Amino acid sequence: MNIKDRKILYKGFYKLSQLTVQDGSEEYQRIRFEPGEAVAALVLDTKRQRYLLVRQFRVGAEADVLEIPAGMLDKEGESPEEALRREIKEELGYKVDHLELIIQIYPSPGPMRSA
Repeated sequence: MNIKDRKILYKGFYKLSQLTVQDGSEEYQRIRFEPGEAVAALVLDTKRQRYLLVRQFRVGAEADVLEIPAGMLDKEGESPEEALRREIKEELGYKVDHLELIIQIYPSPGPMRSA
């Protein structure tokens, strides 16, 4: 398979691209949703020995959702660790003193970070 052409259909908070893909003699048009990179944390309050969650309204669910603190890597030059500390402070009001990477995943086989 070979990607022959890329067109950006929408670029806002997320990006939507149209790809022309060639597989042998066949060509296909594919739409790709590109949510960007994000961080998330399982936060343990070590004094109270409790995990902390945040309740936020989510448009997709049309309701408040209980979730772990998370956010997008959307500030120029900000490392994942800096973004995670910022999100925890914004969403929980906590300043964390220790971060430990548990896992790094791609929740869907979308694009990797591009130049």
